Amino acid sequence: MEILRELEKNFWIVYLLLIAILAYQFADIAVTVVKLETASSFGIQNKGKSKNKGNNTESSNTSSTKYSNIINNDIFNTSKKTPDVIKTEETLKVDINNLDSIPLSNSGLVLLGTSTSEKGEKIALIKNKSEVAVYHLKEQTPAGKIDKILRRAVIFNNNGKAEKIVLDTAPPKIKEAKEAKSTQEIKGINLFSAKEIDKTIRRSDIQLENISELMTQVKMTPFYVDGRNSGFLISQIKPESVFAKLGIMNGDVIEEVNGRKIEIPEKAYDLYKDLMNEEKISVMIRRRNEHMVINYRLTD
Repeated sequence: MEILRELEKNFWIVYLLLIAILAYQFADIAVTVVKLETASSFGIQNKGKSKNKGNNTESSNTSSTKYSNIINNDIFNTSKKTPDVIKTEETLKVDINNLDSIPLSNSGLVLLGTSTSEKGEKIALIKNKSEVAVYHLKEQTPAGKIDKILRRAVIFNNNGKAEKIVLDTAPPKIKEAKEAKSTQEIKGINLFSAKEIDKTIRRSDIQLENISELMTQVKMTPFYVDGRNSGFLISQIKPESVFAKLGIMNGDVIEEVNGRKIEIPEKAYDLYKDLMNEEKISVMIRRRNEHMVINYRLTD
């Protein structure tokens, strides 16, 4: 009786032990069955391999024959396909001694001049509508990429076609320098090899407070000829500025003032202050590769 009472008290413990024993037995049986199945299938597979060895060789030959037919027939037309080639940009082959054979560009660009920078790089001064800018070789423009910069022409690569713009050789309509003027009146300037313009300017119209005010009215870029500084290229002139009142145009190169060379903007401003007390100022400029002299008479 005591044993039954103890079993009643610990019924759930006994029940769990029985379930654990049964689960262990079932797991052991399952492992044994899996081992037997694996061994039997492995043996059958080996037998199948030995029996069908000849058949597989024949099948392999047949398959390779089928694939070789596809390859030989080239059903995807692979033989005519060529690998992608990265096209490198090449310089146009043009005869620079026969520029007449190269058509003019219809881009509307105007060549104002060409030169060589201090580093030996060729540059071109080009006007696009109202804007004037300095361009270098291989630089992109509305007419195409610059291929060559010559003394009086620029050749563009316009989608593989050579086109050009040339420097206007017609001289400006201004009077010739008078032989009556002495070369000492305008120091260092040979009047007989340049054109001449006379202008009268009021001092109050060209007053500047400082160099900062000067630099906000215009862009000044060093201009080189044969590697030497030949003055400053003037561009981006603001309307009603001192340069506009002086008659200086975008693309002009200011080379000398009263025979004194202009090499840095600060020097130009110092010279400007000195000349404000003078009655006459003469400026040597290069316009469209032609030298000219502008004589200013200052009035109060």
